[in-house]
This record gives sequence, structure tokens and C-alpha cells, in this order.
Amino acid sequence: MKGSVIVFFCFLLFSTFSLVSCSETEEETTSSEFTNWLSKNDEFMDELVERYKANPTAWVRLKKNLQDKVVVVEPDEVTDDDEDYVYAEILSTGSSTSSILYTDSVRVHYLGHLIPTEEHPNGYVFDQSFSGDSWADFNARVAVPRKFAVNAMVVGFSTALQKMHVGDTWKVYIPYQLGYGTSDSGVIPAYSTLIFYINVAEAWHVGEKHS
Repeated sequence: MKGSVIVFFCFLLFSTFSLVSCSETEEETTSSEFTNWLSKNDEFMDELVERYKANPTAWVRLKKNLQDKVVVVEPDEVTDDDEDYVYAEILSTGSSTSSILYTDSVRVHYLGHLIPTEEHPNGYVFDQSFSGDSWADFNARVAVPRKFAVNAMVVGFSTALQKMHVGDTWKVYIPYQLGYGTSDSGVIPAYSTLIFYINVAEAWHVGEKHS
């Protein structure tokens, strides 16, 4: 009996030590990757704004939107509130000219990642609608788009959608203020710039039939 108690105590001690060790290791990994995360994301967005100003024809700059009134901002417009804007690189354009409204629903292919870090040089991928490690793996012939209500998405994502058309593919940069803000969201740390590749497969207005 005494021997059994000793064995149980040793097992319990080992289990506790293992749990603490794993927890500490995970915490150290997380903190090392996201150290000074706010300043890194601010710096990333500052550099992005300069890239946009240097070659605005390949980009769109959209003022944040909570309804169906997205404003396209010209590159020479001065503002002190860069966090109010979403930036997007136009990768390809579809044939549709029908606008997407705030009250619409859409089916989209997408991949979302964070800004590059030493651990994730291409940015940590936190969500995607298809299998693969990067947007280069996307294949519209076999991928299944996901359905969303435009007004159910974070402000930056819905803002971009309202200037896109079916068939468009954009790379969208959302400052943390128009994403998840100062709070963590699942695996996404607070103050994270959200970077999305988005391809709009389908869109429909309220009351319209869709496939």
C-alpha cells in the first residue's frame, strides 16, 4: 500500500511538472513572436502607406464603413487618421459590375494571415477557405467558397467587400483598429494587422435567390 502511494505521488508530481513546463514553453514562444506587437504593426502600416503613395494606381484606399457608403480616397488626400482606412492591392478583376451592399451575402475564397515575423516569414495563417500553405495553392476549380453576411464581418473586411465585384481578387490590409482592435480573438493577438487574399465567387442582395 505504501509503495502504491509513493508511485502515485511520483506520477502526480511528474504530471504537474510536465504541464507547467509545456505551459511555460508555449507562453515563451507566443511572447517571443509577438513582443512589441503594437509597434511592429504600426510600423508595418506606416510602410504600407508609403508603398501606396509611391504607386497608387495598383491600389485602392477605402475609408472605414459601417453602412453601404464606402469612400475611395485619393492618394494625395491628407489625413491624420490612417487607422480609418483599408488598403488593397488589386490582383485581378472580374467581369461583374454589380456592387456589393452592406446588407448582402457573399461566397468568398480567402486566406488570412498576420504580418511577417521571424517564426512566420510569410505571416502566420490564421484562417483560410481552402487547403494549402499559401494563396499560390488556391484553385478555384476545386475550392469551395464560404458564405458570409457582409455586415457580420469585421469593419475592414466588410469595407473591402463593398468595393469589390464578383470575380475580383484583392489582397487586403486591415489595420487592427478595423479588425479585432485591442483584444485577442482566438489565435489572433491584440493589435494585429489582418492581411487577406479575397476572391469573390458570388454575391446576392436580400430576397434574391442564389445557388
